[in-house]
Amino acid sequence: MSLPNNLKKIINTLSEKTDNIVFEANKDVKNLEERLFSLLSEFVSGLDKDKSGNIKPSKANIKKLSTLDSFISNSIIDDKYLKQVNGFTEEIKSLNTLMSKYFTESDLDFKNDKAFTDIAEDAILKPIDSALTQEGLSQAVNTKLKSVITNGVVGNYKASDLVNELRLLVKGNDEKLGLLSRHVQQVTTDAANQYVRTYFEVISNDLDVDWYLYEGNAKDNTREFCIHKYGKFFNKNEIKKWPSSNWSGKIPGTNSS
Repeated sequence: MSLPNNLKKIINTLSEKTDNIVFEANKDVKNLEERLFSLLSEFVSGLDKDKSGNIKPSKANIKKLSTLDSFISNSIIDDKYLKQVNGFTEEIKSLNTLMSKYFTESDLDFKNDKAFTDIAEDAILKPIDSALTQEGLSQAVNTKLKSVITNGVVGNYKASDLVNELRLLVKGNDEKLGLLSRHVQQVTTDAANQYVRTYFEVISNDLDVDWYLYEGNAKDNTREFCIHKYGKFFNKNEIKKWPSSNWSGKIPGTNSS
């Protein structure tokens, strides 16, 4: 049994478009990291130091640390960044047309439900703004940067050593993404995939669908878990047992849903 060509084409297009949306959302993050590192270097440069270039654990420096949270946020979030976040959520919404087309061409009794679409958008896409601009950004990025700089001040670090530590943390290297890149990539990837998955799951339940095709675009870094299941059909009850197994890339909290 194989998926009809018209449905396979829709699935492939949906997968490609989802990947492209995530790619577009992440392509300018490196520039943001360059700017963030530059501004943090200036911040460290403005701290009081002794003759050897070590940062003084002075009252003046401790007081400057209290401004770090807003300083970091302002270094990242500007009109361009906010526009990119909004553009990302709007692009995810555009996937609705393809997903609706899939079910329309599946010979199932499907009617496009705008009320459901609105609820899904609100439930999944609304938190993205917070994750990329507010609490989520603060927890994933600000907190780590503040910890490193605070340790540098209290620990009487050499200013040049602290800057080097920040460079690796903010910009990353050939083996590890920078702090902001890791956060934005995780949030955008999860949001896009969760939105598609939620749409398919709810509509499938409404239509009493019991069999699912493990489909998508294979990549160079495709995990073994996916390789073994790619292109095969699975019953819903079998799929619900997967969370009890462990595999590379499994998101913490994965359950039968």
